[in-house]
Amino acid sequence: PAVAATAFSGTDLRLNDPSSDQPPATTQSETAIEACGETRIAAWNDSGSAASSSFTGYARSGDGGVTWTDRGHFPGLTGSDPALASDSACRFYFSAATFAGGCSRIGVVRSDDGGLTWSAPANASPDVSCDNFQDKETIEVDATAGPHAGNVYVCWDDRGSSEIRVRFSRSTDGGRTFSGPLTVAQVLMNEAMWDFSISPRRELGRLQTARISIPFDWIEGEPYTIDVISGTGIRHR
Repeated sequence: PAVAATAFSGTDLRLNDPSSDQPPATTQSETAIEACGETRIAAWNDSGSAASSSFTGYARSGDGGVTWTDRGHFPGLTGSDPALASDSACRFYFSAATFAGGCSRIGVVRSDDGGLTWSAPANASPDVSCDNFQDKETIEVDATAGPHAGNVYVCWDDRGSSEIRVRFSRSTDGGRTFSGPLTVAQVLMNEAMWDFSISPRRELGRLQTARISIPFDWIEGEPYTIDVISGTGIRHR
């Protein structure tokens, strides 16, 4: 059946302050926007922030998007690809590709006051190779009232020389720290360390799987306990 289309009209608003541009570099691209209550945060790749060693800018509205103020760049983040999210308490989270210690990383900052101020960046891509380029991230927060409320989730491309891997990390402390990939370090058979092989690799990202082979004289019907120890010392049975 035919679906009627609804037309919307309104006044276009310029959110960025063009006086901060540095011609011929006048880029504002890859925009993102997030709303919570009457607060709106918009972010974009911004050549005007280059003077602050950044490439992301943002604007804020406190009246539902009627008026906006260009608030410059996000502190401590040098890269691009802006993404935004908010939780049920209207805490805003911003993520971007960035550089830290000479390595490509995914950075996350948080605002508890509706985008007026932001935290120091957290590394959402711990334990990734410094040889790889971290790119095209997205961020989301569990804004439900469920058991995982407030968890922050980040997903991105980990671009190596021979493959591109999709990475995922999670924060359970409000974006202060993020989980790294799990590495299988040891296998225990009936509480004893045992040789094993694993394919395709020992390092597993979120939701990734691997096959562990254990050379053992199995006896049908006998009970066994098998424990996998991660690189951080956590036991999985």
